[in-house]
This record gives sequence, C-alpha cells and structure tokens, in this order.
Amino acid sequence: MPEMDGIAALIEIKKFDPQARVVMCSAMGQKGLVIDAIKAGASDFVVKPPRKRKESARQSAKRCADCVRRLSKLFSLV
Repeated sequence: MPEMDGIAALIEIKKFDPQARVVMCSAMGQKGLVIDAIKAGASDFVVKPPRKRKESARQSAKRCADCVRRLSKLFSLV
C-alpha cells in the first residue's frame, strides 16, 4: 500500500473504532506477520493460497477483494 503497510492501517482503524472487526488478507503467510496482525487487533488473518501460474497485481487484488467480500458475508451473519 502506498501510504502505510497493512499492520499500520490496522492500528489506525482500531484507534478510530476499537470495536472494528478487521480481517487481514495477504499473500505473505509469514508467522511473524500473522502474530503481529493478531496482536494489533485483527479478528483473523487469511493467507491467500499461492498460485502455480503467475498473476498480475490486478488479478491478485481482485482475488483478495473476493475473499474479503466472502468473509464480510460471514461476519454479517454473526
């Protein structure tokens, strides 16, 4: 992200709304990143599965957005 990374964005969101439910979505499934996100207040962390074929950044972003939409539907049921 151009302005800040995901963890920094998460921290700002939680400052603005401590009750916000945030699900992080990333292609990087590094254990430390997941732990940092949960400690910063993420409700969950979804690791995008690796693709065998190369995909463009636009395709990757669309896949992540699709994942977030599906998760949003699940959260709205809670």
